[in-house]
Amino acid sequence: NGCGKSNVLNAIQFVLSDEYNGLNANQRQQLLNESSTQRLLMAFVEIVVDNSDRRIPLDVNDITFRRQIGLKKDQYFMNNKIISHSDIVNMLETAGFSRSNPYYIIKQGKVTEMATASDECRLQVMREVAGTRIYDDRKSEAMTLLAEATQRVEQMDDCLHSLDDRLDSLQNESNDLQRFLKWDKRRRLLEYIIANKEAESYKHDMLRLEAKQDRENLVLDDKRKKLEDFQLKTKTCDKTLKVINGLLQEYRKDLSAISRNIDELNEQKARIESKINDFKEKLDFNRENESKANEELKEVKESIDTKKKR
Repeated sequence: NGCGKSNVLNAIQFVLSDEYNGLNANQRQQLLNESSTQRLLMAFVEIVVDNSDRRIPLDVNDITFRRQIGLKKDQYFMNNKIISHSDIVNMLETAGFSRSNPYYIIKQGKVTEMATASDECRLQVMREVAGTRIYDDRKSEAMTLLAEATQRVEQMDDCLHSLDDRLDSLQNESNDLQRFLKWDKRRRLLEYIIANKEAESYKHDMLRLEAKQDRENLVLDDKRKKLEDFQLKTKTCDKTLKVINGLLQEYRKDLSAISRNIDELNEQKARIESKINDFKEKLDFNRENESKANEELKEVKESIDTKKKR
């Protein structure tokens, strides 16, 4: 007891069976060896199989299967070459290690369980060992497929009946279409004849309109020449008008200068009239003073004469 038989069996199952598929992170960590010095991140199990009888279809005597496990992913090797898990499963099935018959590995206590099991359980185990269970499964699958096929055949019969009805309807529509095409051909022929006559009429009208257009083009050319002459005259008038506008602007400048001179002369005239009025007022005042002075002189002279007489 305790010599490691279970570990060896678990290691074989780890590589060859599906017991250790779908592991989570904790289960992966539990499979790794625990060390007090460092934490391991990878472990592997390697099995060497004797293939001298070529049970596995490879031309080698020894085949090495290796499964390497980490904290996140697994890797499978065969003879130091990376392959997928499905490739290993298919290769083992060719050698008799089938998933449907998992009794190529007998665990501890399995014999006692089979010995104490009921007849029905032992019969079921014998079927699994003999590989007949897979045929029962295939038979049930075949019966399911047969039922589905029968249902599909019935559906196809219904489809065929509906297609026959549809075919009869399409045949009637085809006959109607043939009659329609016959009358449509006659209709298109009549439309062609009418269109041909209308085309000839339109052709005559086009010729008449083209002749009319030629006459109108001649009139239009004459009017175009007159228009060109008028445009030349207009350009000449525009040049003359520009010259007149230039002279008019000069005259306006002269007129504005003359107007300013007149305003200045009017201002001078007003100042001179104001001075004349002042002189007139002074002259009138002097005349009044002169008359007063003459009267006083006259009185003085009379006073002198009187005094002389006295």
